[in-house]
Amino acid sequence: MTARHIDAMHDARPIVPAAPATIGYGTARILRFVRVSTMAMLAVLLFTVVLLRVAPLGNDGNVYSGVRIADIEVGGLSEAAALELVQSRTVALAEQPVMLSFDGQTLTPRPRDLGITYDAETSVDAAMAYGRKSGTTHGFMNAASRDEGSAMIPLSIQFNADQFNAYLDGI
Repeated sequence: MTARHIDAMHDARPIVPAAPATIGYGTARILRFVRVSTMAMLAVLLFTVVLLRVAPLGNDGNVYSGVRIADIEVGGLSEAAALELVQSRTVALAEQPVMLSFDGQTLTPRPRDLGITYDAETSVDAAMAYGRKSGTTHGFMNAASRDEGSAMIPLSIQFNADQFNAYLDGI
């Protein structure tokens, strides 16, 4: 060994384990804040999950309030009551003539003469499904974000092209 190696060995400091670090008052406050904040966030998350599972159950199978089929208010009605109301309105609508004008000639056939029928069942099914599809979370978010009267379901219409063409051929 050279003198340089011996000097380096004498200069080396012995390895002593460090004393355990103590947590100061400020650090303890931060850790307590993090624990309390985490617990609060978990409580809010749990409350939200419970709310999302329970909230849609309060509707008891009725159409959500504010839902209309065309201009027919069906919100809050049971499926049967909504179907009865829509059917009664569409029967009257099917008898109301429409005006067709072409080349100076005006005709006033009824929609059913033109092969147009109104499908009340499909329309009511769509109204019942509004706010309920894609699971509970989607349903709750739809119900919670709606304004009164904001949901308008179109009236389902069936069209028979053969009947329409037969009407036109008879002109």
